[in-house]
Amino acid sequence: GIVVLLAFIHPMGGVSHAPVSAQYKEGALLKGFIDGYNTLDALASLAFGIIIVTTIKKLGVTHPNIIAKETFKSGTISIVGMGLIYSLLAIMGTMSLGNFKVSENGGIALAQIAQHYLGDYGIIVLSLIIVVACLKTAIGLITAFSETFTELFPKQKYIMFATVVSVLACIFANVGLTKIIMYSTPVLMFIYPLAITLILLTLASPLFNHSKIVYRFTTFFTMIAAFIDGVKASPEFFVKTSFARFIISLGEKYLPLFTIGMGWIIPALIGFIIGLIVFKVRGSKQPQS
Repeated sequence: GIVVLLAFIHPMGGVSHAPVSAQYKEGALLKGFIDGYNTLDALASLAFGIIIVTTIKKLGVTHPNIIAKETFKSGTISIVGMGLIYSLLAIMGTMSLGNFKVSENGGIALAQIAQHYLGDYGIIVLSLIIVVACLKTAIGLITAFSETFTELFPKQKYIMFATVVSVLACIFANVGLTKIIMYSTPVLMFIYPLAITLILLTLASPLFNHSKIVYRFTTFFTMIAAFIDGVKASPEFFVKTSFARFIISLGEKYLPLFTIGMGWIIPALIGFIIGLIVFKVRGSKQPQS
């Protein structure tokens, strides 16, 4: 709040005259949508959703409709709050171009802005911001991950999963944000479409009686296309291999919207329609999941 306030009181530059990145001159919405994968918000929501629902149940709320209503309220507050924060960060970053060059990643940009307005104290403030922001996310994710995998593998202890994940996160964090983004992007390009379709299927599941068949067909078709998207987004040294070039060529030939990183949409719709047809043919007398 302090950094943003100072940035608006003493702007480094204007927004309207800032140079537009070539990637955003056309299809800015889709580019922003795909860049949003790096926030991990949709993936984290699958984990945090479990924590929210569990917490609501512990408060004595057991009726599914009321649980859904309270979860919806929580999600709405989160969407509004995060939307505001991201918008302010985007504007602040754009204004900083009046004084700085485009940064390699957002972390560098934030450090430059904080130091510009608050000097060395700005770096301390920024460090505190990052610690608080990342700590609550880390606790939530480690908890959700460990609880989920303890249920999947009852023979293993919760403390084991929590310890392993914490150590691995500590190691990966020291690689640096730029490299983390570079190596995680292909993984996110593969996982995110699966997460998005899973969320949409869950919301629409009453329409097909929660059938596993619809889930499986949609996921299978999405997974194939998402894999090709992931290969395309891989580091340059892998993209240049004959295997990667072959996979990418398949996407360019057979996947609509592949060039903008959304090649999974049509296959997902096809898988969903096939799943619905199979579900209708088999009948929908009993819930299957």
